[in-house]
Amino acid sequence: MRKIAFDFSRFADFVFQPGPTGIARVDLAFGRFLVENPEHFAAGIHDRFGIRTQFSLQTLKRLLKQLDQNWNEENHIPIGQKVDAWLTNPDSSIRRIRAPIASTGRIARGIGQLLTGWPWHNPTVRIPEGAVYLNVAYGSADTPDRLEWLTRRPDIVPAFLVHDLIPLDFPEFFWNQNDTQFPQRIETVLRHASIAITTTECMREQLSHLAKKRGRQDLKVHTASLPPGDAFLVRSIQRNRALQPYFVICGTIEPRKNHLLLLNIWRQRLQAGLSVPKLLVIGQRGWKNENVIDTLERSPYLAGHVLEVSGLSTTDMTRLVAGAHAALVPSFAEGFGLPVVEALALGTPVIASDIPVFKEVSQGNATFLSPLDGPAWEKAILTLCENNEALVAARSRATRFAPQTNARFFDDIMQAIGSH
Repeated sequence: MRKIAFDFSRFADFVFQPGPTGIARVDLAFGRFLVENPEHFAAGIHDRFGIRTQFSLQTLKRLLKQLDQNWNEENHIPIGQKVDAWLTNPDSSIRRIRAPIASTGRIARGIGQLLTGWPWHNPTVRIPEGAVYLNVAYGSADTPDRLEWLTRRPDIVPAFLVHDLIPLDFPEFFWNQNDTQFPQRIETVLRHASIAITTTECMREQLSHLAKKRGRQDLKVHTASLPPGDAFLVRSIQRNRALQPYFVICGTIEPRKNHLLLLNIWRQRLQAGLSVPKLLVIGQRGWKNENVIDTLERSPYLAGHVLEVSGLSTTDMTRLVAGAHAALVPSFAEGFGLPVVEALALGTPVIASDIPVFKEVSQGNATFLSPLDGPAWEKAILTLCENNEALVAARSRATRFAPQTNARFFDDIMQAIGSH
């Protein structure tokens, strides 16, 4: 059994986040797996500003505990209750509900926690011969030279989780600096990896093709499908029948998520004096989203019909997704599509873009439409609002989805690592 040297270099980034992002959740899940299965742990690795430290399992436990305390959902204000009030009030003109902005005191506490919780080098922690170096969040990967130490340890097997290649194919969806940062990350993977792990077969094929083009025919690429969070595996959540019919779109507000498709449908119907269901836009504000934000904040038609929400607890998130008529996912491109998997795991119908990755992760249990076909999306949404038989059938179809489990996910990872 190979021991794992776990790269947790993104810890310093996570300290200042109000909650875990998708990549952060994967990184923390691996950390917790190693804490719960210490027989697999060899060392923790942290590289910041070119200074690499190695730390013990006890330090990893402390870092995870610190992040859990930072993100303690018991400290969240009851955002879910405010959303419920908006959903039950046909006259509400509120446009946005969010968690409080981080105060100066909170930032100062974060800096203090970073300084006191820094994973300092422990000279007694050594990476044993034949260990696997595991990097699941691109930590230390922005500069390929940062991991040159791996070339001096040929006995170590470097393994990287590659989430997607979207910035290479669609750079226009990201910050300009990503034009250099992301290619450097992939260059790091292709230079150092003996094993690459992707979360879909679609992504495995793309990465394998890229590796061959770059002369890495020897790179072994495996797939381990991501599981939804444990909270999304409960299908007994009761829908609140007092709430008005509503739909949800979940995810960071950024260009490739295609929020404007839905906002234009809602706005055009309201301009024409036609009825619409409620729409919850759940997610943090990202980048290059000025037109979406302007529409959410300023359109006179959307007030009372579309609500932007961020900072939901996991409990409120699962409850609101479970109660929706459907989750809407009109993305242009995705590496996985966790909102699709989470909604289906709850038994909520999904209307999604007809991109290959969504067809794969949904196991075919969604309605697929072109992300450019506004009239088709409008028709599908209205059908679930106006035809109860169609809604019942869509919910029945969603229950056929068989979600991945944490146990199977980590088994897949360990098999990929052990195959080398």
